[in-house]
Amino acid sequence: MQSGLEGYQKAGQQAQQEAEKAQAQTNKEFDDMESALQSEGHLPSIINSNDRNDPGRVARRELYGYAAKLGTTDLRAVATGPLAQFHQQGKMYDPISDSMLDYSQPQPGASAPIGSSTATTGFQTNTPSYADIHKARSFDELRARAGF
Repeated sequence: MQSGLEGYQKAGQQAQQEAEKAQAQTNKEFDDMESALQSEGHLPSIINSNDRNDPGRVARRELYGYAAKLGTTDLRAVATGPLAQFHQQGKMYDPISDSMLDYSQPQPGASAPIGSSTATTGFQTNTPSYADIHKARSFDELRARAGF
């Protein structure tokens, strides 16, 4: 009975090792395609792998999602073909909702700090404290405490 069990275990281990080798080969092929697309400028690099909104991670999620939708493993054909055309039209594939989204490139200066025409825009030091506001019996008394 033990030899049958040992044979079964060995066959299972051998099948698992073969599956791991096949998976490693597939991972290597995808990594090679990713690095080629990245070096050609079709795919941005990942700057922060912990950030879900990193441009590199977003681009890979879109690329793999659209390739899966098309049923192909040829990432180069997907990146340089349909996805490139969609990006030129201002569209982006969202694999979560399985739909095309309109997006626009951020406008230059959209996240720039807003300027002011006054010398300072910060907190003024001559404002009354919380206690002064609540101790005042009238608005005139509050103005007097604040120095106005």
